Amino acid sequence: MKITHIDVHRVVAPVRPGTVHSAAYHDTTDPSAWSGVDFDQQYKFIYEVHTNEGIVGLGESYRGIDERLVQANCKALIGQNAMKLNWRALPLPYNRAYDGFECAVLDLMGKKLGVPVYQLLGGACRDKVQVDFWCGRQSPEDLRTRMQQAVQLGYHGIKMKYCWGDPHRERAMAVEAVGGKDFAMIFDPNMRCHTAANAVKMAHDLDGFNVTCLEDPIPRWNIEGFRLLRQKIQIPIAFHTHLPYGQTLAEMFACVKQDAADFYNLSGSVAGVLQMAALAQAAGCPVWHGSEVDLGILEAAYLHTCAAMPNCTLPSDLFGELIRVDDFITQPHEFRRDKDGVYLRVPQGTGLGVELDRQSLARFTGDPL
Repeated sequence: MKITHIDVHRVVAPVRPGTVHSAAYHDTTDPSAWSGVDFDQQYKFIYEVHTNEGIVGLGESYRGIDERLVQANCKALIGQNAMKLNWRALPLPYNRAYDGFECAVLDLMGKKLGVPVYQLLGGACRDKVQVDFWCGRQSPEDLRTRMQQAVQLGYHGIKMKYCWGDPHRERAMAVEAVGGKDFAMIFDPNMRCHTAANAVKMAHDLDGFNVTCLEDPIPRWNIEGFRLLRQKIQIPIAFHTHLPYGQTLAEMFACVKQDAADFYNLSGSVAGVLQMAALAQAAGCPVWHGSEVDLGILEAAYLHTCAAMPNCTLPSDLFGELIRVDDFITQPHEFRRDKDGVYLRVPQGTGLGVELDRQSLARFTGDPL
């Protein structure tokens, strides 16, 4: 099955108003602001990888990928026999442009063999993946509004972005006021508590609330700080390894070796995430799958990966359809609810199990490469 050509679509999928940050946190001059404007402005690429057998594999990039890297990857894959590729080590450099092409190759292989992608990963441990609600940095007042939607949809937990100095206790009070004492929350500072002392103070301020964990409260390279935090606070600590940001398996291994985290959030290539999950499993730690607020194709790959990880038992960060106005697939991933909260079904069709929505392409695409 020879790859003959690759169609590359440049798309921009805006976010739904009010889903990311409150207006007070839209300061684009502040490097810690995570401005929600970025989600509107940063483009993504959708790939259609064509073969001489008429089978087409779908892929999706992260946001803001360098077009030159995309072009180089296309050139490297054209002419390759997709069924003879080692999908765990494609003949491409590993950078932020890699994972979308891995996604497309797995889709091709699954379609050729007539099986879902999770069968290529060793088989499914589950057919549904629990997910939590999500928001950026929200004021307590805006968070109450978001929480009303979360409760109405059946969620049991929410993940929130945070910077040191934000009103964390007031946010926790807003979550509890709407969701009740059993509604779980994750605070994700993305290292912006800055110091272990600040993180300890934050944790003590949150005593009595149902906090699942603090995710990356301090810089990830401060493994000793993570280990000390576990000794000083009752709230569990999560360590996020995001391979496309230049983080490495070695960093996660150092954290595991020091027993410095309770949970692990994993992001990156399918092969990389499976490796990291196995490492966490050996240490007896549960994991969840991270995201970059993605579209339906990449989230399908995440669902297959979650299905194949035995220890992926924590709600994953799969919420793109809640945040973006379009997912670019014909049948959106369906959010369902059960006694444990909200979950997504793992696609059961061949390959990724999703189809590209060409009406969405026509509406949101830019100039093709």
